[in-house]
Amino acid sequence: MAILFADPPDWTDGNPGWYGVYEFPATISGGIVLSDGMNMAEEGDMFGAFDEDGNVRGIAAQVTPSFGPYEGQIVYEMQMWGNAAGDILSFKYYDASEDVILDIAETYEFIINDIQGDLVDPIEYTIDGNGIIEVYYSSDIDIGGFQFDVTGVTVTGASGGAAEDAGFSISTSATRVIGFSLSGATIPAGAGILLTLNLEGNVSELCLTNLVFSDNSGNALDATVADCTTILVDPSLFTFNSSQLQAFYYFKLVLINDIEVESNDWVG
Repeated sequence: MAILFADPPDWTDGNPGWYGVYEFPATISGGIVLSDGMNMAEEGDMFGAFDEDGNVRGIAAQVTPSFGPYEGQIVYEMQMWGNAAGDILSFKYYDASEDVILDIAETYEFIINDIQGDLVDPIEYTIDGNGIIEVYYSSDIDIGGFQFDVTGVTVTGASGGAAEDAGFSISTSATRVIGFSLSGATIPAGAGILLTLNLEGNVSELCLTNLVFSDNSGNALDATVADCTTILVDPSLFTFNSSQLQAFYYFKLVLINDIEVESNDWVG
């Protein structure tokens, strides 16, 4: 059974992008993204601009100034594109450490050849408390239904992923997500995105708990959580019975083909 690690969003996939499609630029020469008043930028994060139809209008580059009040910190530079003044652009931020896409509170009315901010006095953008996070799964068996609780945040909706592809009905409350099929459909054994959650609150506090998974006959499946957002179903290769007579063996290093295993991998 594989443990999944999320990839950054492909914000150009399915969108016309800006290469050769838009005529006029506007530039953010310096921008900083704040969470609770602090610069939240880390390597691997992404900051993008989008129009009202969800099309990508610009992806920022990370710059680390060697001078000024933000010396040594990450500041963003972005060229945004459009064909006419007046377009309203919104912004999203991908936090790689939490694997979550966050909404930015501010919007921008496109002005041709406009220049916003600089590295010494950057434009400030703030996280508005809403986010989107993907729940991953890996299963050795078809999934007939699931339920789990979400702690640390408020759930405002759920959709997409393998659950929607399988035709599951998905319902949510502020703290619980339920997925099932009235027609007896199942989510095939495998790995991928189970669904996407829409959230309010501090996503760094999010964790999935109280998992209830079943097969297509209603039989309970073993399910555990890794890294708070990845669900592992039926780890059959590691079924065991505990004994009161135990000994312990400590592994300093585990290599497979000279590659060190990840911290959440299992050794049996």
